[in-house]
Amino acid sequence: MRSASPKTPLEPMAAAFIGVALLHFLAGGVIWGLLPLWKPALPGQKGDTDDMEGRYWFAPADYKREGVVAPALPENAPVDAANTADVSKPPPEAKPKVVGEAKKSPGTLADNPVQPAPAPQSAVVRPTSKIITLSPVLDVEGKEVPLVKSTRPPVTMMDMLKQEKLEEVEKKAAGGADMDPVLKALEEALMETWNAPSLSDVPVLQRDAKLRIVISRDGGIAETKMVKTSGSAVLDETVTQAGASLKKISQSLPSSFPKDRYTVEVNFHIE
Repeated sequence: MRSASPKTPLEPMAAAFIGVALLHFLAGGVIWGLLPLWKPALPGQKGDTDDMEGRYWFAPADYKREGVVAPALPENAPVDAANTADVSKPPPEAKPKVVGEAKKSPGTLADNPVQPAPAPQSAVVRPTSKIITLSPVLDVEGKEVPLVKSTRPPVTMMDMLKQEKLEEVEKKAAGGADMDPVLKALEEALMETWNAPSLSDVPVLQRDAKLRIVISRDGGIAETKMVKTSGSAVLDETVTQAGASLKKISQSLPSSFPKDRYTVEVNFHIE
């Protein structure tokens, strides 16, 4: 079996690269040395070409130095208005543009009287909101217990069960009679007779007072009694006057109501 002949490797390239680099270096040095010897031909000098005909170059400093006169142009040279201007004189200063003159205000009080200061605006007084909450007083095991009802609708299951239990207790104490018309008539009558004070006259923490009212069988008011004062003499006085001025409501007690009197605890609140 004949063996494969080994391949001839390429000749070393280092010497060729070094030679090419030296040639480039020498050429660059020659060009760099010849650059200072080359100057562009100025107009009017030997070596002008046809494309420079009619062009004249002047240094800006020649017109600023004293005693130097601008060179005269030949007769056939084109006239340029910018170049023929007298540059020895400074340009005129630009005057600021006046938009309008300010009006002179009179200097006497007769011409310019002093305006009085505006009167301070009075604070806005918010009307007083009256809120009355009725709680029937039930006889539970020989004790009078007010049945406090929530003014908010039940949200949770516990609230619903609690409300149903209270309604059941109230209905049992009332002998199954519907007392809602009586409570509504009492609330409407108190809203008419109660003249609530202004909010500014009563502190925030003294805006609740409770009055106990006893209603007879024919709807007449048998008794009124303050059971909880608010701490504000102004509010307590209006609540007492509202109870004293109420003589009778428009609804009588139902015939199925087992007692001759119906007691209700009323909470008076302002906000």
